[in-house]
Amino acid sequence: QAPEKLPDVAPFLKENKVAIVIGISDYPVESGFPKLQFAAKDAQDLAAALEKQGYQVQLLTDQHAMKSSLRRALEQAQLTLSQSRTDSSDGGTILFAFSGHGGETAASGGNPKQYLVTYDATSDDPDPGFPLKDVTDALEKSGATHRMMFIDACRDETGSASKGAPVLSSFRHLMEAQMGRRAAARYAAFGAISASSTWLAGAPGSGSS
Repeated sequence: QAPEKLPDVAPFLKENKVAIVIGISDYPVESGFPKLQFAAKDAQDLAAALEKQGYQVQLLTDQHAMKSSLRRALEQAQLTLSQSRTDSSDGGTILFAFSGHGGETAASGGNPKQYLVTYDATSDDPDPGFPLKDVTDALEKSGATHRMMFIDACRDETGSASKGAPVLSSFRHLMEAQMGRRAAARYAAFGAISASSTWLAGAPGSGSS
């Protein structure tokens, strides 16, 4: 039996690859979110590994990971990809990775809102953190052929009267709720998401430790 032919990786190696890597460990006391042990270090290690693979990496850790800086990083990644293209066709790879706290607002007549907790977010804010949908929208608009998301975040539900552990959706359902089933299926998406120390999707990561 002839050996299986491996896919040609040359086009991927040559194409433009950008990454936004975020890790927040040192949440301010006044934010209401506990500090994490490994999130920032994980982001630094991932950024270094991606740079060795030819990615142009924007690394945001701790006090540099504000809502505004995250939005600027997404815009810069889109610009970098668009400037590298020689025609109007899509191309390139974009990767978004986040390690830190996350959350889900209680549903009020619709799907609950998923968000990533940035350094400047507070737990008593009615619209806390950075909306996950804004991330997925930015990745869609980038025109990249390959789009990847890595989310390592423990999630809490806000705005709920329940005193028990929140019942949170799996990562796949989270993506489908934000983007629609067909759009979500186009992503290589990996989630390590926990609620009350119960992992709901993926393998436990170290960001929420």
